[in-house]
Amino acid sequence: ESEEAGRGVQNARSGGRRAVGLVCAIPVFWLGMGMRVIPPGHRQRQTRVDNVLTVDAVLQWALATPVQFYVGASFYVGAWNALRHGHANMDVLVALGTSVAYFYSVFTVCLAFADQQYASETFFETSALLISFIYLGRYLEQVARSRTSQAITALMTLQPDTATLVKAGPDGSPHDEQISLALVGKGDILRVLPGSKIPTDGEVVSGETSVDEAIITGEAMAVFKRPGDIVIGGTINQQGMVLMRATRIGSETALAQIVKLVENAQTSKAPVQRLADQISAVFVVAVLAVSLLTFVVWLGLGYGGALPGSWTDGAGGVFLFGFLKATAVLVIACPCALGLATPTVVMVGTGLGAKNFILIKGGEALQVAHGISGVVFDKTGTLTHGKPVLTDFAVYDTRGELLLECNGDNIEQVRLLDHAEAAWLWSMLGSAEAASEHPLGRALCSYAKASGVTLHEVSDFQAT
Repeated sequence: ESEEAGRGVQNARSGGRRAVGLVCAIPVFWLGMGMRVIPPGHRQRQTRVDNVLTVDAVLQWALATPVQFYVGASFYVGAWNALRHGHANMDVLVALGTSVAYFYSVFTVCLAFADQQYASETFFETSALLISFIYLGRYLEQVARSRTSQAITALMTLQPDTATLVKAGPDGSPHDEQISLALVGKGDILRVLPGSKIPTDGEVVSGETSVDEAIITGEAMAVFKRPGDIVIGGTINQQGMVLMRATRIGSETALAQIVKLVENAQTSKAPVQRLADQISAVFVVAVLAVSLLTFVVWLGLGYGGALPGSWTDGAGGVFLFGFLKATAVLVIACPCALGLATPTVVMVGTGLGAKNFILIKGGEALQVAHGISGVVFDKTGTLTHGKPVLTDFAVYDTRGELLLECNGDNIEQVRLLDHAEAAWLWSMLGSAEAASEHPLGRALCSYAKASGVTLHEVSDFQAT
């Protein structure tokens, strides 16, 4: 419960930041780029505050600031933690790229306020949109991880919370006691009633029953169990009452091993993910180096007279022109998802597989799966919907004479059995199987209901 509460608080904070990001970033984008195609609006928003400083620039500054420092706070924290430990990650690149775009824009706004001859474009919309989109991407990654965790939790809840322990009473006679599953020990004798789940892995010591093992084997048909047979925790006892001896408990059970397999698969790295990690380790440094090189090259070309004078006229001159080009390199490179995409794919792929009872042994298996040209199954039972459906049937009398036959949708009505008699027959069959937990009994009952016949209450029902 505390984990769920913590997740709720985190989601609330994340939702607030996403809302601020969208509410502020969209108007900034519209002011910075969208309204340029509307001349009247363009003229209104270019109203000067002072010198060449416009209302447009002031509004963008006001809207971009909360995005930069409130929505983008997580990037600054992540960048600081990474630099403190002596390495650079994607947070460093995002924080640096958006900060350069933001503070360059602030610098141009201040310069426009102070210098009547200076007029330059701002990049508030760039920093605001990048932070908002990357933050949204990380939120989607968190959603994917949360759904994967829910799939694992769903597997763990297949086991019951309690078990019925059979022990000797004061007079030596058997006595049932309801205990927590965590208190079950190896060798304990447990009673499993019809319709309840097998509490843990064990061996039948008394009684006979049929067990639905579809969650483990995929088989739609229940498996008959007698003394000496193995039963698996989390499977469903369908008919008879049995006594079983616990042989594996806790993390030793088959279901716990499946959960552990899924968790290990999600943390394992695919070959392409290991390559992405290696590239990410040098990517940030490479981008910073290219950005610095860009600044030096344009600076050299500008002071060397190789650039047209119209490119470097105005306040700032060659220096500001080169700085702008270096900023462009940082801004374009910062939304790289190289280190984000592959872990998310592995998490989502293994999580969806677990949800559908398909176990994927790690990222490497996912990566090579695209090259599979054929799949071989060892039995046909796993290739069904897990629910038997009646498709064909035939009705004979005691002398072996055919009364009614159905092959798919083609029903051949024999004169010896009229419509009313056929309806009565299915009414009796459906009513008799209505209380049954056997898969075939349920299939007969479903067919009877679909046929529109009236089912009756059955008393003194007993599964055999």
